[in-house]
Amino acid sequence: MKGFKAEVHNPYRGRPRGKISQEILESKITVRLAKKLIPRSGRQFIEHKLFQTKSKPKISKKDKEPLVKFYENDVRKIQDFLGKKLPWKNFKEL
Repeated sequence: MKGFKAEVHNPYRGRPRGKISQEILESKITVRLAKKLIPRSGRQFIEHKLFQTKSKPKISKKDKEPLVKFYENDVRKIQDFLGKKLPWKNFKEL
Protein backbone atom coordinates (compact mmCIF):
# COMPACT_ATOMS: atom_id res chain seq x y z
CA MET A 1 0.00 0.00 0.00
CA LYS A 2 2.97 2.28 -0.36
CA GLY A 3 2.27 5.33 -2.44
CA PHE A 4 -1.48 5.01 -1.91
CA LYS A 5 -3.27 8.30 -2.33
CA ALA A 6 -6.80 8.61 -1.01
CA GLU A 7 -9.18 10.26 -3.43
CA VAL A 8 -12.53 11.75 -2.47
CA HIS A 9 -15.19 10.27 -4.73
CA ASN A 10 -18.26 11.66 -3.02
CA PRO A 11 -17.56 15.05 -1.47
CA TYR A 12 -20.25 16.70 0.59
CA ARG A 13 -22.43 18.73 -1.73
CA GLY A 14 -25.05 20.09 0.60
CA ARG A 15 -28.74 20.01 -0.20
CA PRO A 16 -30.53 20.57 -3.48
CA ARG A 17 -31.34 24.26 -4.02
CA GLY A 18 -35.07 23.66 -4.27
CA LYS A 19 -37.86 21.21 -5.01
CA ILE A 20 -37.22 21.18 -8.78
CA SER A 21 -33.48 20.58 -8.25
CA GLN A 22 -34.28 17.75 -5.85
CA GLU A 23 -36.69 16.11 -8.32
CA ILE A 24 -34.13 16.35 -11.14
CA LEU A 25 -31.39 14.83 -8.99
CA GLU A 26 -33.63 12.00 -7.72
CA SER A 27 -35.03 11.07 -11.15
CA LYS A 28 -33.44 7.83 -12.39
CA ILE A 29 -34.46 8.62 -15.96
CA THR A 30 -32.84 12.06 -15.85
CA VAL A 31 -29.65 10.64 -14.35
CA ARG A 32 -29.43 7.87 -16.99
CA LEU A 33 -30.04 10.32 -19.85
CA ALA A 34 -27.49 12.78 -18.47
CA LYS A 35 -24.85 10.04 -18.23
CA LYS A 36 -25.41 9.11 -21.86
CA LEU A 37 -25.73 12.60 -23.34
CA ILE A 38 -23.62 14.95 -21.24
CA PRO A 39 -19.86 14.65 -20.66
CA ARG A 40 -18.76 14.15 -17.05
CA SER A 41 -17.41 17.68 -16.71
CA GLY A 42 -20.75 19.06 -17.88
CA ARG A 43 -22.66 16.88 -15.41
CA GLN A 44 -20.41 18.03 -12.58
CA PHE A 45 -21.05 21.67 -13.51
CA ILE A 46 -24.82 21.09 -13.57
CA GLU A 47 -24.75 19.23 -10.24
CA HIS A 48 -22.77 22.10 -8.72
CA LYS A 49 -25.48 24.52 -9.86
CA LEU A 50 -28.30 22.33 -8.50
CA PHE A 51 -26.78 21.96 -5.01
CA GLN A 52 -26.34 24.60 -2.36
CA THR A 53 -22.71 25.02 -1.49
CA LYS A 54 -22.33 24.68 2.25
CA SER A 55 -19.68 23.27 4.49
CA LYS A 56 -20.13 19.78 5.86
CA PRO A 57 -22.10 19.79 9.12
CA LYS A 58 -20.12 18.88 12.24
CA ILE A 59 -21.21 15.87 14.27
CA SER A 60 -21.58 16.53 17.97
CA LYS A 61 -19.39 14.69 20.46
CA LYS A 62 -22.56 13.25 22.02
CA ASP A 63 -23.56 11.71 18.66
CA LYS A 64 -20.04 10.65 17.65
CA GLU A 65 -19.13 8.65 20.78
CA PRO A 66 -21.73 5.87 20.32
CA LEU A 67 -20.73 5.50 16.66
CA VAL A 68 -17.04 5.20 17.49
CA LYS A 69 -17.86 2.63 20.15
CA PHE A 70 -20.11 0.70 17.73
CA TYR A 71 -17.40 0.46 15.02
CA GLU A 72 -14.42 0.02 17.35
CA ASN A 73 -14.36 -3.79 17.10
CA ASP A 74 -14.67 -3.73 13.29
CA VAL A 75 -11.80 -1.25 13.00
CA ARG A 76 -9.68 -3.43 15.28
CA LYS A 77 -10.40 -6.46 13.04
CA ILE A 78 -9.45 -4.51 9.91
CA GLN A 79 -6.19 -3.37 11.54
CA ASP A 80 -5.40 -6.95 12.57
CA PHE A 81 -6.15 -8.21 9.06
CA LEU A 82 -3.98 -5.54 7.43
CA GLY A 83 -1.28 -5.79 10.06
CA LYS A 84 -1.08 -2.05 10.58
CA LYS A 85 -2.79 0.81 12.33
CA LEU A 86 -5.23 2.86 10.31
CA PRO A 87 -4.79 6.66 10.18
CA TRP A 88 -8.34 7.36 11.36
CA LYS A 89 -8.32 10.04 14.02
CA ASN A 90 -11.29 8.60 15.92
CA PHE A 91 -9.54 5.24 16.37
CA LYS A 92 -5.95 6.24 17.21
CA GLU A 93 -6.01 4.51 20.60
CA LEU A 94 -6.70 1.05 19.11
